Amino acid sequence: NIALGGTLVQHLDEAPPHALWHVPRSERCHTVRVAAGSRAEQIYSDQLDAGMLPTNSLHHQAVGRPGAGVVITGTAEDGVVEAFELEGRPEVFAVQWHPEMLSDVIDPAFVWLVREAAARA
Repeated sequence: NIALGGTLVQHLDEAPPHALWHVPRSERCHTVRVAAGSRAEQIYSDQLDAGMLPTNSLHHQAVGRPGAGVVITGTAEDGVVEAFELEGRPEVFAVQWHPEMLSDVIDPAFVWLVREAAARA
């Protein structure tokens, strides 16, 4: 995002109105609203409930203003950006949560990543 001219919120706790605690790493502590028609929706379709994805969180920084071509595709209830994609770049998908810390299931993002890598090998 920064490389594309966007900005960074350096410390979420210093940038109200962010009200959620974005640090529980191993439990699904909040939900992310996933944009309809997005890659995030495609990847997490089996886990969505009315467009909402329960997830963990482990960050103190976030996307501020999106850079050129950055499409926000997931936000927490407090408005913090949790997922984004790049226009015209189907291989780019980023999340702020940490799927590797959730051991209850193999996260669909990893399945997507392996498929994308194999298709480009």
